Amino acid sequence: MAKAAELNINLIPSPQRKRMPKHVAGGLILLLLLVLSLADFYISRHSNLVSQQAENQSLQAWLEISQSEEKIYEPVEKLDQSVNSKRNEIAAITKNRLSYAEAMSEIDRITPEAITIIGVEIIPQRVILNGYSPSYSEISRMLANIKSSHGWADVALLSSEMSDTADEVKFTLEIEREAQSQ
Repeated sequence: MAKAAELNINLIPSPQRKRMPKHVAGGLILLLLLVLSLADFYISRHSNLVSQQAENQSLQAWLEISQSEEKIYEPVEKLDQSVNSKRNEIAAITKNRLSYAEAMSEIDRITPEAITIIGVEIIPQRVILNGYSPSYSEISRMLANIKSSHGWADVALLSSEMSDTADEVKFTLEIEREAQSQ
C-alpha cells in the first residue's frame, strides 16, 4: 500500500511582522551610501597621501645626494676661478714682459760711448742700471737719451758719486717701462 503523506496544518496565527516605514528605509539607504562614499574618499586620499610621502622621500634622497655633490664641486669651482685668475695674471705679465735682449739692445743704443755699464737688473716694468761715467754731463746726456727713447716712461737717478781715486762718477739709474695699451 502506498504511504500517506503527512500534512501539518498550523491553526495558530503567526505573529505579524512589522515593516519599516519607507522614509526610514530610504534614510538608512541614504546613510549607507554616504558612509560608502566617505570610505571611498578616505581610501583614495590615504593612497594619494602614501604615494606623495613616497615621492617626498625620494626627492629628499635626491636632495641629499645633490647637496653632497655640491660640496664636492664647490672646491672645484674655486679652483677654476683661481686658475682663470692666474691665467689672466700670466697673460698680463707675458704681454708686458720685458725681454732681457730687447732691454739690453735699447740700453746699448741710448748709452753714450764714454759711459760704462757694469750692472743691469731687469725687474718687471723697470730696469736698474749701475755704471761709471767720466762726468756728470755724460750722465745727463744718457738721461736725455732715455727720456726721448721709445718704450721708456720715466727715468730717475738714484745715486751718483764722484770717485776719490779716479776721475769717474759711479751712478745708479732706475728706468720705468712705458705701459702698453691693452
